[in-house]
Amino acid sequence: PNRTPTCADEATENIKNRGLATLFAWMTIDELNATMSRLASIIIPTYYRTDALRRAIESALAQTYEPIEVVVADDSGERFAENIVDEYDVTYVAHEKNRGGNPARNTGIEEATGEYVQFLDDDDVLFPEKIEHQAEVLASSSVIGVVYSGVETVDGSQYPDPNVRGEVLEESLRLEMFPCYTCSMLLK
Repeated sequence: PNRTPTCADEATENIKNRGLATLFAWMTIDELNATMSRLASIIIPTYYRTDALRRAIESALAQTYEPIEVVVADDSGERFAENIVDEYDVTYVAHEKNRGGNPARNTGIEEATGEYVQFLDDDDVLFPEKIEHQAEVLASSSVIGVVYSGVETVDGSQYPDPNVRGEVLEESLRLEMFPCYTCSMLLK
């Protein structure tokens, strides 16, 4: 059959042993199309950072994965981001008063309709293929519910250490592997 290289086959074992950066396998076109049909919701909580918000939204809309929806949760209490969000084809939801970043993420989840959830803080950006690569891994096994990746900062630093591999989710969620960025994870 017509086969396309992806990160899907044997993903569970490879994640345990080597991490995402070294996953390479084969998937049929039909399997790839099935993976790409699951809606991914990118949730962007925001609080008074309009310039950064534009970059975050544009990086979300530039994903090679389809279909996606972008949900911006404005936590300003003043609909401060509304005029920025109106420039894009995204969903906007606003808090009536400031409640904090995690409540804004929860509001975004409530509004989202995707099978996959990607958090993206308003001052962060995603690499274009980020969701595509992680969705392939999520779709490869019913036992995988979270896929993580490293993070590269503006100065080129990488977190966690690129040599960290395997089962680090529990440590990450307990913030024992600082820094832990919510934007590095794709959830099913």
